[in-house]
Parts: sequence; C-alpha cells; structure tokens
Amino acid sequence: MVIRSNKKKQLTKAEKIYLLIALIAFNLFFLLQFLIGWIGMLIGFIFASFVMIVSGALSFVISAAASFAPKAWISQYVAAGIISPTAVAFLSIALVCLGLLWMIGNYYLAKYSYKVSMWYIKLNVKLFKKYGN
Repeated sequence: MVIRSNKKKQLTKAEKIYLLIALIAFNLFFLLQFLIGWIGMLIGFIFASFVMIVSGALSFVISAAASFAPKAWISQYVAAGIISPTAVAFLSIALVCLGLLWMIGNYYLAKYSYKVSMWYIKLNVKLFKKYGN
C-alpha cells in the first residue's frame, strides 16, 4: 500500500523563474500575434461601420439636394439619371441602418473579447500563484 502525502512540493527560486519565463514565452510566441490581429480586426470593423454610417448620411443629403434642386450641380452625382433620387435616399437609409447594426455588433464583440482577455490574464496569474509558490 502506497501512502501519499498531501504536501505540495515547493519549487526552488530557479524553478519559479523558469516557470515565469516559460509562461511569458508561451504568451509572446503563441498568443500575442493572435491578440494583435484580433485587435486590428476589431478596429477595422469599427472604422468600417463608422464609414458606412457617414457615407449613408452623405448620400441621403446628396439625394435630397438632387431631388429638391434638379438643375443644381449636385444632381450630377446621383447616378446621372440611371437611378432616382428617391431610391438613393432609401438605399442610403438602409446603409446607415446597416452601419448602426454593425456598430452594435462591434460593441458586443469588443465586450466579450475583453471578458475573454481578462479571464486569460486571471488564469495566468492563478497558474503562476499555484505552481510558483
């Protein structure tokens, strides 16, 4: 019969330093690139949704100006008679709504990304405290 002790093996100072270096190296070499890419994608999504909102609002203003002043200089920018200013107005409203929905999605994506990042940082701290003591 084997009797096991409940005592935890204490790590030496060199082993603790090695554990810390290994944890930092793993995070740098495997996870940092993913995190930088994820943050870049999130920033790109936020700017893309902002651009959709602004371009939809500007096209609505241009279509409204073209419908109220058909001989004005701005009417040449409303597809040169191929599509009506009313259709452009409705499409621009749809573009603004799509941009707003995408912005809401970006908010939740950033929120859950933050939660996962904080969970991983706490996991690293707990790992080091558990095996580093």
